Amino acid sequence: DEDEEGAAALSSHNSIPMDPEHIE
Repeated sequence: DEDEEGAAALSSHNSIPMDPEHIE
């Protein structure tokens, strides 16, 4: 489920802006 993890990461990064600079 690597694809799902990638999508979740993007969604999480958008929903929870923890380290916007760390995550491009």
